[in-house]
Amino acid sequence: MRAPIRMITPEPEAVVLLHRAGLRLREIPVTMNPRYGGKSSITPIKSGVYMLKVILAILIGLLRPAPSVD
Repeated sequence: MRAPIRMITPEPEAVVLLHRAGLRLREIPVTMNPRYGGKSSITPIKSGVYMLKVILAILIGLLRPAPSVD
């Protein structure tokens, strides 16, 4: 049995895994509501770091063997 794959960025990595396994994915639109209070924890630096992590995680995921659908 293979060890579970640890995902740093679960959504983008899951999309890559599903695609490589030959599965289809459908997006469902949602309505987002505006923020009525509080302060966002997202900063330009945190956004940039997240984007770099996503790119790296996807590239590493593409180097792994494609999963099989049983």
